[in-house]
Order: sequence, then C-alpha cells, then structure tokens
Amino acid sequence: MLNIYSPISSLGYGVHGINMIKAFINNNIEINLTPIGQTFLDSYYNKYMQVAMNNKFDKNKPSIQIYHSSYANQFTGSPMISFCVFETTKLLPQEEYHLKNTVDMIFTTTEEHKKIIENHGITKPIYVIHEGVDSDLYNTEPCTKYIDTDKFTFITAGKHEERKNTDLIISSFIKVMQYKKCALIAHTFDPFYQGKGLPWTDLNIESLGLKGVEENNTYLKYSNGFCDIYFTKPRISVTSMRSLYRSANVGIYYSRAEGWNLSLIESMACGIPCIASNVIGHKEYLKNSPQIQQELIVEPIGMEIANDNKWFKGDRGEWAKMSKKHLYEAIEDIYDNSSKYITPNRDLSLYYHNNFNWDQPINTISNILE
Repeated sequence: MLNIYSPISSLGYGVHGINMIKAFINNNIEINLTPIGQTFLDSYYNKYMQVAMNNKFDKNKPSIQIYHSSYANQFTGSPMISFCVFETTKLLPQEEYHLKNTVDMIFTTTEEHKKIIENHGITKPIYVIHEGVDSDLYNTEPCTKYIDTDKFTFITAGKHEERKNTDLIISSFIKVMQYKKCALIAHTFDPFYQGKGLPWTDLNIESLGLKGVEENNTYLKYSNGFCDIYFTKPRISVTSMRSLYRSANVGIYYSRAEGWNLSLIESMACGIPCIASNVIGHKEYLKNSPQIQQELIVEPIGMEIANDNKWFKGDRGEWAKMSKKHLYEAIEDIYDNSSKYITPNRDLSLYYHNNFNWDQPINTISNILE
C-alpha cells in the first residue's frame, strides 16, 4: 500500500502524478490518492483516478508528495517522501527546511538535482527517480496530424515562461524563417496569463511582420504568406497529443532550466528530433540518445541569476544562458537539411520507450520501499 499526494491537472506536477498513479496501478501496486488543489482530469485517466480514490488512506504506510517541497508539512505517512522537483541551483529556505526536518526520504529527477540537494547540507536518503513516457500514447504509429501546415514544421510545447525561452524561440523562428516556407506550432498557452496581448507569448507578432489570418477551435494562425505560426487553443486531450507532436518535423526546447521537461521526452518518443538546450533537467535525458538527436543538442554559454519577476525573483540561484545566435544557426541548419527530418525517427522513439518508460520509476520506488 502506498499513499500519493499530488495535483491532478494538465500542468507539470499533475501530469507527473497521474502518470505515476497509472503506472502503479498497472503494476498491481495498491495506492491511495489525495488530490492537491482543484482536479482537472483528462478522461484517458478516469479509471485510474477512480481506483486510487476508492482505496483507503493509511497513515502508517509510505506517502509520496509530488508537489513543491515548501508544502512538505501538509502531508503524512510512514515514511514521508518528498518528490523534490526544481529547476535552478538553489532551494528556497522553506524547501531546505522541510527537506532537512520534515520528510524522511527524498526523490528527485536527475543526478544533478540530487547533487544540488546534497550541497544544501541535506543528509536524508535521496534517490533519483526518472520521469517517464507513455509509449501507448507517444510513438511513431500512423496518425492524422492535429494541424496540417503543409510546410516543413517546428513545434515548441510548454506554458509560456521566460525560463523556457518561449519568446526567444518564437522570435528566432521569425527572424530566420520569415521569408521561407516554414511553420512553427506554439503549444505555449499560459493559463496564468494576465497581460493584454496573447497568452502564448509576450511578443507583438504583428510588429515582427506576421498578421493574424485565421482562427478556429484548434488554433490562432499568423502568417506573412511564407512563414506561419500556429498558436494552439487550450485544451488538447491527452489522446490528441501524439497527433500534435507529429504535426511537426522537429521540436525546439531551448529552456534555461528544467525539472525534467516531459514535452521534450514525449516529442522524442514520437520520433521527433528536437533542438534541445543541454541544461539541468535535460542533460540526463539527452546524453545517450541516438545520433540524430545528439546533433541538435545546444550547449549553454554561461550561467545567470534566475529572475523573471514572476516565478523566479533572484532568490533561487542560477539558470543557464542560451545563445540567440546558436539557436538561429540550429534552426537554419535543420531547414537546409530538412530531408533528414521528413519522417519520424523510429530509433529515437524506441530509445525513449526503452530507457524512460513509466514502469522503470515504479520498479525503482518499489525496490526502495521493500
């Protein structure tokens, strides 16, 4: 018996939590779910949610909280396990306090994250539990494109954030591809957006030369007749996500820092090679990937204080600096060699199915708790 405390939503912790719940149940491990916050559940997961919710909570059994470690005083169990996910080089004081004093054990997503936790003087047992990918959903099996651009196409996915370099990705694509027949799908809708422009980007797309030309239930399209950008409408069902990723030839994930970046892994599991920054949260999932992916890894040019005046305010250490020039070059080189990326790469897909599936973390956790 195992207790799980987790959000259930389409955002990072929620996706992490429900996929682990699904894997526990598929591996015949009895679990109880205590949802954190309001639940937004895709119907694909309904049966797993019901099973987990119907099982009784037992405070004498192990409990895993898949949430911010700052809230580690808001659950119980024996032992208490914090699944500590973060992006930068420094924990907040309340995170450090609870990891030192409240929980019994710590899970995190990569060896680099583990080292950062240890550097804070935290001596609790720390285990690396990799994120996974659902091979039933994300693969190279034939499917209809969610958006048929009729052009060579890039995709970037993940809510609009400075940390994810969303605006840099979009502006770089326009700069390099403005007069070439090419498209970018931006699955970057920010549910927390409170500005006056677009909830996908802070950029003024029309000032960059593209005008709004089409809107429907699926996307908002900007174009100058050559170059197109499609901003996807929320919400896309989980079972449609493969069709979305497979609408593109290449992904762009140019983050300054990540906890794991499930969108990157899911894209590659669909056989879509990705321009990917070699930063915390990416490195461990990229390092042994097939050659077609190795060619698209971009190194940082330094580190800087993590500050976006929203989620990061200079108090969480550093994140990577990524070169605009290097991104320009990567986009242009891919377009010039587009024949390499016309069809999904099966070897890339199988690498992620075999090395980062959800059964592996479940087996690791089970062995730890035996």
